[in-house]
Amino acid sequence: MKFRTTVVTATLIAVSVPAALSVAPAFAGTTAVVRLHGTVAQLEQNAADARAGYEAVLAKETARRQELTALLRSGWFPEAIQARQDAATAAVRQAEVAKAEADRVRAERNDAIDALPATTTDDERVAALRELGKADLAAKAAAATLAGAEQELAAAAEQGQDWRVGLVQQVSVSEGAVADALAVSQAADRALADARAAEAQRPTPTPTPTPTPAVPTGGTATATAGATVAAEAGAAGSVRVEDTAVTVPTSPTAAASVGSTPTAPVVHEGELAETGSSSASTVLAIAGVATMALGAGAVVVARRRKGDADR
Repeated sequence: MKFRTTVVTATLIAVSVPAALSVAPAFAGTTAVVRLHGTVAQLEQNAADARAGYEAVLAKETARRQELTALLRSGWFPEAIQARQDAATAAVRQAEVAKAEADRVRAERNDAIDALPATTTDDERVAALRELGKADLAAKAAAATLAGAEQELAAAAEQGQDWRVGLVQQVSVSEGAVADALAVSQAADRALADARAAEAQRPTPTPTPTPTPAVPTGGTATATAGATVAAEAGAAGSVRVEDTAVTVPTSPTAAASVGSTPTAPVVHEGELAETGSSSASTVLAIAGVATMALGAGAVVVARRRKGDADR
């Protein structure tokens, strides 16, 4: 039985079936690989391709299922299967006729033996028995031939049934191809929807404006970069005061002149916010203190020299 099933399967593959019944090329040729990640533009193109592939598969597989359904309803079989069934049917009919004739002859021979008169010699009786034996062998052979023909007819019928089952399976495969193409299209649509939602939730960065300092047009702004007062106590007890001024150009003409022609620093004397006194008062005060320190130092030195002279 296993060998016969293998032969039937091979026959099903070899039979002449319309080319449109091929499943794999129909789906594989129209379905692209699904992209689940990428930019919105890439996913939009991917979704469009998947949708077009699904529509193509749907149209092709719909026509395919219509052909398969028509074959199932018509009762048509491929030529090889139909020829086998026709030959098996004819062999069964011929075997049935032969068996019926053999059975009739055997019955006649048996009846002839029963009808032998009592005056029949032994030789005649032996001859009648031999004819009955031949008729019995012929009837048995006819019965075996009929059984073989009936088995072949059953195998041919089962082959045809297997072929029809194959058609039903191809209908199922066709439906599965459509379902797979639809799943691909739906997956592409979901990936596109997710990408659009993620892009909508992503905050848009706001550029930070760079502050531009307001510079008046024309003129020259002079600012004191710093005033350094250094008091150096040395042997002579000298004091040095430095005031450094920086000139800042505020016009294109003044900016162009910077670095080419040295400009004398302009010193602006500031004013104290609390008293309103001039900044020169500080310099005079420091000079007075230094003078007093020098005088005191001179007195001390003079006394020491006088003490030394008295000794």
